Parts: sequence; structure tokens; C-alpha cells
Amino acid sequence: MRKMSLKKVLIFVLIMLSLPINGRGELLLNVIESAPFGYRNENGVPTGTHYDYLSKISERSGISREITMLPRARVIHNLEQGKCDAAIMFRSKGRDDIVEYASRIREIKIVAINRKGLPLKVYDDLYHSRGIGIMRELRISKRFDNDPNLRKIPMEKYDIIVRLLTEPGRLDTGVGNAIAMTYLINRLGAMD
Repeated sequence: MRKMSLKKVLIFVLIMLSLPINGRGELLLNVIESAPFGYRNENGVPTGTHYDYLSKISERSGISREITMLPRARVIHNLEQGKCDAAIMFRSKGRDDIVEYASRIREIKIVAINRKGLPLKVYDDLYHSRGIGIMRELRISKRFDNDPNLRKIPMEKYDIIVRLLTEPGRLDTGVGNAIAMTYLINRLGAMD
């Protein structure tokens, strides 16, 4: 028989205790609306890796759930305000006060991608960028987050960042999750 860690057992108990609190008898779960993690397919059906993880957990556990896909900032707000029971998120510095991380799913790199023709080899190359698209409230590093000389433009979704990278004069750089950015670049045929 597999042993469960005490932390996982306690988290499961806390989730179970939250069920009567929301008065609905089901878990309220949030997924960040960003392909490939949470999005609607061509038929309008919710899907994505994180959406599917939560659906499968619910199916296997028998716990009723309502999954809502929302922009990243809204998911964070819902967690801060107790408006959802759980969410799948990437660990981020500065969120430990509102999130109890249950398990590591995977590690994802943060990347900076420049529009075609604009070199990006070292951090200082970012100073030549006329605009750096970044997901709202995404924390990268102390240096990047606090650098007043970078022209950072907060955005709601990665697909907007990728689309604007292809439009002349809009953005020079996109910064964010390597999986999401690569997926969207390939799906949209955005860059060579």
C-alpha cells in the first residue's frame, strides 16, 4: 500500500472541510485561462492540461467540483479573498502568504523572446526594447521586477503578448512561461 505524506493528508482533510463552508457541496476550483493550461477548444469546450488535471482528480476522487477558467490576476484575487478552494498555479515568490502548495507538478522556465531581428543575448539587451510584454503581476526576479529602466507593459494573456510581438511597432519583447509562449508561437505561426 502507498503511504501518503502527512502534509498531503492534512491538505486533503482541509479541502474536505471546506466543502460545507461554501454551501454548495462542491469544490470551487480556478484554472488560469492561458493555452495550453486552460482554454476553450474550437468547439467552445473547456480543456487544457491544468483543466484536465482538475477534472481527472475530481473524477477519480468522486468529489464534486466547479472549475472556472479566469485570467491569472483574477485567480490570485480569488485565492486572496477565499472565493475559490484551490487552483493550479506555478510557484511564484510573494504568493506563499495566500497559497499552500500541495505538490510540484513540473518546473517551467521563464523566457524572454524578442521580435525577429532584435538581438537578445544578455539582460542588458532588454534596455533596447521599446516595450516588454509581461503577464500582469508575474514576478520574474528582483532585478527584473524592480528595474525602473525597462519598459514593461502588463498584459492579461500570453496570446496577446505573442500577437503583439508580430505587429510592427507594438512590442519588442515578451517575457513569461516558456511552455505557454512556445505553444502560442507555434499555434499562431507567429514567428520564424
